[in-house]
Amino acid sequence: MIRVGIYGATGYAGIELVKLLQRHPQAKIVFATSRSEAGKSLADVYPTLINLPLVDPETVDPTQADVIFTCLPHGAAELVPIVRQALELGVRVVDFSDTFRLSDAGRYERHMGKTHPAPDLLRQTVYGMPEIHRERIHSAQLVGNTGCYPVTVILALHPLVQAGLLADPVVIADC
Repeated sequence: MIRVGIYGATGYAGIELVKLLQRHPQAKIVFATSRSEAGKSLADVYPTLINLPLVDPETVDPTQADVIFTCLPHGAAELVPIVRQALELGVRVVDFSDTFRLSDAGRYERHMGKTHPAPDLLRQTVYGMPEIHRERIHSAQLVGNTGCYPVTVILALHPLVQAGLLADPVVIADC
């Protein structure tokens, strides 16, 4: 059984993750955090979900989990300290924000328009697309979960890039 902790369990990504994990036969959610709903249970806030206490993230011991999911908003100030603490304690991390999706701090700054908050962690981050990085994800301590729009484009174009039919880099612009 894999013990899972979820930071930001009451936001959109967190709730969708809880829905998946509560049905997973090999996963057990051991903690779920929420600043705004701490003291309630998930079932109090979302009646179709499991009855698990929601706790303030400051009170959580990440070592209760084998892996934590950070489902915090893009740019959340508390994200990097949570990730650092978990990694230092040997807990694996899957981050749902855009913070660890790019492996290069310069590219992050160009695309996001701001300096990366933890460039030293980027070299150990694996982009969470198992169709392309399955082996690396298996052993990764830090996974940058894919975004919904990028994954659709990457999955469609990857076979063409692999076959040498598209020039590298491919740039997809929002029209």
